[in-house]
Amino acid sequence: NPRAKSQKKGVATKAVAEPYHLDLRGQTVLVVDDSEDNRSLISFFLRSSGAKVIEACDGEEGLKKVFSERPDILLVDIQMPKKNGFDMINEVRARHCDVPAIALTAFSLGEAKEKCLRAGFDLHLGKPVLADQLLKAIDSSSGLRKLSRNTIKAKRRTVPERAKS
Repeated sequence: NPRAKSQKKGVATKAVAEPYHLDLRGQTVLVVDDSEDNRSLISFFLRSSGAKVIEACDGEEGLKKVFSERPDILLVDIQMPKKNGFDMINEVRARHCDVPAIALTAFSLGEAKEKCLRAGFDLHLGKPVLADQLLKAIDSSSGLRKLSRNTIKAKRRTVPERAKS
């Protein structure tokens, strides 16, 4: 056993992290970012995982595509011309659309993250975004929305128990 031999000699062994895999076949992702380079890179990550990708270059175009294309998840830059990410997500949520949404921003401090969550995003990712981070966030965000919808449905079905004597 090579690992056992290296441990005997006092040599530290490093675990190599496996790349994160997420099967996005059948999922449509809307990527909204004013940087063509960012859109291209993120779209490449998503297509490599099997997703159908729709792109928009600003919040105004993104908002139109949310309601015309009905994506399964949104990836939205915050600082964009015409309509920023905050204004876009506010309109999406005001129209009672609960599609999972992830904010992408160069500002990754706690305050920026909180502002994104208060605005209606499910998660916040700082740029630059790595493929593994992006896929984990999509996986997590999708699960959060499903969980919240299921919790609401369960609460509607729950009948209060009678007090036991």
